[in-house]
Amino acid sequence: MTLFFVGTDTSKAQVYGRLQVTEFGPGCMHFHRGLDEEYFKQLTAEKVVTR
Repeated sequence: MTLFFVGTDTSKAQVYGRLQVTEFGPGCMHFHRGLDEEYFKQLTAEKVVTR
C-alpha cells in the first residue's frame, strides 16, 4: 500500500473556496441530487480559527 501525505489545511481551504463558486465553469463543484441536507451540514461543519 502506498501512503500519500496530504496537506489537510490546504485541501480544506480549496474545498471551501470552491463552495463559493456560484457559476458553472472551472472550480465549480457538482453534487449528486440524492445527497441530503445532513451531507452538506457535515461538509461545512468545520470553522477556521486563526490563533
